[in-house]
Amino acid sequence: MHNKKRGNLGEQRACQLLQSQAIRIVERNFRTPRGEIDIIARDEDTWVFIEVKFRQDADFAEVLSQISHAQLARIKTAARYYLLNKRIAEHLCHIRFDVITVTVEPEHIEWFKDAF
Repeated sequence: MHNKKRGNLGEQRACQLLQSQAIRIVERNFRTPRGEIDIIARDEDTWVFIEVKFRQDADFAEVLSQISHAQLARIKTAARYYLLNKRIAEHLCHIRFDVITVTVEPEHIEWFKDAF
């Protein structure tokens, strides 16, 4: 399976988990010149920016450790860009950054709220 297809599968599973918890998906694969956000969602009055990590077979600690400080900075910059473009005052809204890890072997999904 190609990386893009695997990534889409991981994001689809993440969206299913979020929706089962009454989280509203607002946008997927939001791209800016400086970064991408896999999923943008609303958890009641909180904007949630979600990074999805999908692996065929991996230890979750290993998957989480693969998120670099530079990648975290790009996600935060992309989130600011999104809020600015939607004319949402960053300092007046609640924001959260989550990570969802998905593996196939063994099949497992885990949601880390407020991960960074």
